[in-house]
Amino acid sequence: MMPQTSPPVHSAAAALSSAVRHVHLAARIGEPVDRPWTGVQVILPPGMALPDVEGAIRAVAAAEIGRMREFRSELIRGEHAVC
Repeated sequence: MMPQTSPPVHSAAAALSSAVRHVHLAARIGEPVDRPWTGVQVILPPGMALPDVEGAIRAVAAAEIGRMREFRSELIRGEHAVC
Protein backbone atom coordinates (compact mmCIF):
# COMPACT_ATOMS: atom_id res chain seq x y z
CA MET A 1 0.00 0.00 0.00
CA MET A 2 1.41 3.40 -0.97
CA PRO A 3 1.38 6.16 1.65
CA GLN A 4 -1.43 8.66 1.16
CA THR A 5 -0.32 12.11 0.03
CA SER A 6 -2.03 15.27 -1.12
CA PRO A 7 -2.72 15.51 -4.89
CA PRO A 8 0.06 18.07 -5.60
CA VAL A 9 2.61 16.04 -3.67
CA HIS A 10 1.41 12.83 -5.30
CA SER A 11 1.81 14.39 -8.76
CA ALA A 12 5.34 15.48 -7.92
CA ALA A 13 6.11 12.01 -6.57
CA ALA A 14 4.85 10.41 -9.78
CA ALA A 15 7.06 12.69 -11.86
CA LEU A 16 10.08 11.87 -9.69
CA SER A 17 9.57 8.12 -9.63
CA SER A 18 12.05 7.54 -12.43
CA ALA A 19 14.77 9.63 -10.78
CA VAL A 20 14.50 8.69 -7.09
CA ARG A 21 16.09 5.31 -6.39
CA HIS A 22 16.24 5.00 -2.60
CA VAL A 23 15.15 6.97 0.43
CA HIS A 24 17.07 6.39 3.65
CA LEU A 25 15.71 7.37 7.05
CA ALA A 26 17.64 7.18 10.31
CA ALA A 27 16.97 8.37 13.83
CA ARG A 28 19.38 8.63 16.71
CA ILE A 29 18.54 6.79 19.89
CA GLY A 30 16.68 9.19 22.14
CA GLU A 31 15.70 11.54 19.29
CA PRO A 32 12.09 11.80 18.03
CA VAL A 33 11.46 9.39 15.13
CA ASP A 34 9.32 12.00 13.40
CA ARG A 35 12.46 14.08 12.74
CA PRO A 36 14.73 11.53 11.05
CA TRP A 37 17.89 12.16 9.14
CA THR A 38 16.84 11.76 5.53
CA GLY A 39 18.90 10.89 2.48
CA VAL A 40 17.55 10.50 -1.04
CA GLN A 41 19.52 8.76 -3.77
CA VAL A 42 18.69 10.31 -7.13
CA ILE A 43 19.80 9.16 -10.57
CA LEU A 44 18.93 11.93 -12.98
CA PRO A 45 18.17 11.34 -16.64
CA PRO A 46 20.30 13.16 -19.21
CA GLY A 47 19.46 16.84 -19.39
CA MET A 48 18.04 17.05 -15.86
CA ALA A 49 19.92 18.74 -13.01
CA LEU A 50 19.41 18.36 -9.27
CA PRO A 51 17.98 21.89 -8.91
CA ASP A 52 15.24 20.83 -11.37
CA VAL A 53 13.87 18.27 -8.90
CA GLU A 54 15.27 19.21 -5.48
CA GLY A 55 12.24 21.26 -4.42
CA ALA A 56 9.80 18.50 -5.34
CA ILE A 57 11.93 15.89 -3.56
CA ARG A 58 12.01 18.03 -0.41
CA ALA A 59 8.24 18.59 -0.59
CA VAL A 60 7.48 14.88 -0.91
CA ALA A 61 9.89 13.97 1.91
CA ALA A 62 8.44 16.65 4.21
CA ALA A 63 4.86 15.54 3.49
CA GLU A 64 5.64 11.90 4.21
CA ILE A 65 7.65 12.65 7.35
CA GLY A 66 4.78 14.89 8.46
CA ARG A 67 2.52 11.86 8.56
CA MET A 68 4.97 9.69 10.52
CA ARG A 69 2.54 9.22 13.41
CA GLU A 70 -0.13 7.82 11.07
CA PHE A 71 2.47 5.67 9.31
CA ARG A 72 3.57 4.14 12.63
CA SER A 73 -0.05 3.27 13.38
CA GLU A 74 -0.39 1.68 9.92
CA LEU A 75 2.74 -0.41 10.58
CA ILE A 76 1.35 -1.59 13.91
CA ARG A 77 -1.90 -2.61 12.18
CA GLY A 78 0.10 -4.58 9.58
CA GLU A 79 -0.90 -2.38 6.64
CA HIS A 80 2.66 -2.27 5.20
CA ALA A 81 5.11 -5.06 4.46
CA VAL A 82 8.29 -4.69 6.50
CA CYS A 83 10.59 -7.13 4.70
